[in-house]
Amino acid sequence: MSGVSAMTITRFENGRSKGYPDTWERLGQALEVAGLEFIPEDAKGAGVRYQRPGDLTPAP
Repeated sequence: MSGVSAMTITRFENGRSKGYPDTWERLGQALEVAGLEFIPEDAKGAGVRYQRPGDLTPAP
């Protein structure tokens, strides 16, 4: 959905690349379209949650 290759994401996960801002932006947008919401950092830290928990269908 983001157009970012699996290898690029693997490099991020392995700490081999920090990536470019536009790459991170595309990943973030794809996750938001998929229903995730990024929570800004506060005293408890940053986070991620589902935008509409009631819309989720449990896996079979």
